[in-house]
Amino acid sequence: MFTARSMSRGKAFIVDDNKAMSLLLSNILSKHFQVLAFSNVLQAFAHLKHHGVPDILITDYLMPEIDGYEFIKNIKGNGLLPGVPIFMLTGATPSEIPKDLHLYDVRAVIQKPFEPKILLEKMFKELESIEV
Repeated sequence: MFTARSMSRGKAFIVDDNKAMSLLLSNILSKHFQVLAFSNVLQAFAHLKHHGVPDILITDYLMPEIDGYEFIKNIKGNGLLPGVPIFMLTGATPSEIPKDLHLYDVRAVIQKPFEPKILLEKMFKELESIEV
């Protein structure tokens, strides 16, 4: 099982077109994970296809070209992240968020701005429930 102590060996992928948000998330997560950040969905998708999968994925919902929802549907449809918990960050209103996110292993939708402590608590809770 994952524990807060073993998180430092895990990999976290961040997909967000906002450089400031990517940097903030990288700083928060780098204390617990090896972090790879991608500024767009195409970069993240290419990396996943050729270099393996993370232990956790954090993606923005509203992004140009391909949004976070289409991204997770695509990666899950291609079998690239079986069982990997996904966290979606968004500035969108709850009514704008698709209702079927749970079908794609999205464990939480977190509204921006957010408290880093809340994000980490949700992530640790999900990872601790997964048997390695």
